[in-house]
This record gives sequence, C-alpha cells and structure tokens, in this order.
Amino acid sequence: MPRNSNIGRRRSTLTRIEIKDDRLITFSKRRSGIYKKASELIALCDAEIGILIFSESNKPYTYGAPDFETVANCYLGYHNPPSTNPTIDNIVQAFKKEKLQEMYDVINDLSSHLDFLIKEEEQITKIVAPIKDQFWWEAPLDNMNQQEMDHLVELMEKLNVKANEKGEEIASMNP
Repeated sequence: MPRNSNIGRRRSTLTRIEIKDDRLITFSKRRSGIYKKASELIALCDAEIGILIFSESNKPYTYGAPDFETVANCYLGYHNPPSTNPTIDNIVQAFKKEKLQEMYDVINDLSSHLDFLIKEEEQITKIVAPIKDQFWWEAPLDNMNQQEMDHLVELMEKLNVKANEKGEEIASMNP
C-alpha cells in the first residue's frame, strides 16, 4: 500500500485573520500555547524565560521564570543587591524552584484537561449539528454509538414517567 505523503506536520501559510472575534480567540489560544511551550522549556532545560506580548488593544501579557521582572531586570542590566547570607539564598531559591515546578505541573494538567474538553466539545458539536433544528427524540439513530443510544433510552424512559405522572394528575382533577 503506498504511503500517504500528506501525513505529519505540514507548513500552513499564515495570513491575517480578518474577523475580529476570531482573531481575539486565536490570540488567546495561541498565547496559552506559547506559555505551555515556555513552561515545558523551563522544566526540561532549567532556563530563565521572559515573554512579553501586547494584544491588539495594547494590553500587555507577561510570562516568566522565575518571574518576568527578574528576567527583564537581568536583561536590562539591573541586578539585585548581593545577599548577605548565601545559605538562606540557596534555601529560598530551592523553595521558589519547587513552587514553580508545582505551578508548571498544575498549568500542564489544566492545559491537558482543557485540550480534552475542547476535543469533547468538537465531538458533541459534530453530533448535535445535524439535529440542531429537531427535537432530541427525532434525532437520527444511524450516527449514535451504544453510549448515546443508552442515554437516549434513559431520556425517553424519564419522559414516559413524567408523561404518566402528568396524565394521572390531570385524570385525578377531572373525575
């Protein structure tokens, strides 16, 4: 069987997104992606990173390790005064590093969970799109998997119970 030459990463052409809402959403997603990549680089290489991004509305977003100000001050030539107790400095630095690693782990976990939720939303959208203008009980059954069928049966059973209760309530009112 011949190999598909389109499999894998492909370079896409970058063009300006003309729709403002789409542009803002893309900015937000890409910004979080850059932060995730920076945190991975920090964790893997123990690098010091400072990122400064200005949005379209000139709102600044910063990200850095150990923090943006420290990296910026180092780059600009401003240095903290020398410490009087190197032992305490080592303890403080170790504590900061440990806390930063914990935060990176939390960020990565949240990012992974967000990716999972985005994929789940896309799947739900694909299922719901064809039946958007129909009632849920009129949905085509051809595209449903077993879990979705079980859920549909459960919903119908609940509807049946409620309909029976309402019927009995109406019957008891009209003797």
